[in-house]
Amino acid sequence: MPPINRTPKVVRAARRTPESRDTRTSHYGWFFHPRTKEMIPYQRVLACQFLIVTAADPDVLAFSTKPQPLQWWNGSRWEEYQPRYAVHRAGHPKGVVDIVDVEILYGFEYARDRIKFERLQRDAASKSRVFKVYTEKEIMAEPRYSNAMRISCHADKQTIPIDDIDAVAAFASDRARFTLDELIAATGLDFDRAYPAVLNRVAVGLLEIDLDIPFDSKAPIRRRSRR
Repeated sequence: MPPINRTPKVVRAARRTPESRDTRTSHYGWFFHPRTKEMIPYQRVLACQFLIVTAADPDVLAFSTKPQPLQWWNGSRWEEYQPRYAVHRAGHPKGVVDIVDVEILYGFEYARDRIKFERLQRDAASKSRVFKVYTEKEIMAEPRYSNAMRISCHADKQTIPIDDIDAVAAFASDRARFTLDELIAATGLDFDRAYPAVLNRVAVGLLEIDLDIPFDSKAPIRRRSRR
């Protein structure tokens, strides 16, 4: 009889390599991407925060949870390194997809192994790949982080009246760009109803906002351009 693996599925899915060890301080979970409908495994809170911010980016098309390993020279021999994710981004010109291999680390971890990660970046570049390390400094940069958290909090349409969502959809259907103030004036929705309905449409990819501008009643809202 084959052995039964009692390790939770999310732990197995988030392991970097078959030899990865679990620790008592590891934080595992699933992140549901409201636009791509993916269930993405993560380990550690910082990885979850990265997924929240990246999912809010309208240029992100998909994630790969098991990208191809990279090679790096440790000074005496070559070693394999498994990036945490590969992020598929809409590139330029339109229709091109850029793939970025990603690692997520706290700043002190990156500083401790900087030489290793610089060698990984060079090896990736030599193979026409892009490898990028994200730390809490990039992930939690404002106002992107607060905007992404707002979008994530309103991603579930079950918490928003369907009439409000329909009113936003109808108003946005023939406008390339508008603001919350304009939406409120035209539909009769008050701010407390229009705000979550708009962010829900952003979360599912029908509208988009500029993450680098604090989202308020005057911030521009656009219909999402199809990639």
